Amino acid sequence: MQYDRPDEDDGLIIACRRENSPYEKACYKLGGVKNNKEYVFYDADGGEFAISGKELGEKGLELVISQRRKAKLYFYKAR
Repeated sequence: MQYDRPDEDDGLIIACRRENSPYEKACYKLGGVKNNKEYVFYDADGGEFAISGKELGEKGLELVISQRRKAKLYFYKAR
């Protein structure tokens, strides 16, 4: 699930893995992405990474949740 604030060039992503899901990895197409920006993602559990808007638009955001019945929260900001 994505909550985007276009006026602030930021937002958040909530990703969940269900108990019976065999999938550890998923790729998400995000709305409001600008090709000419870079996006920094901050994991609420610690750590950060950056991806270009062009790559997000072409490939999407790939997230891995290795444990079942787990959720991840990421904040992002364009720069």
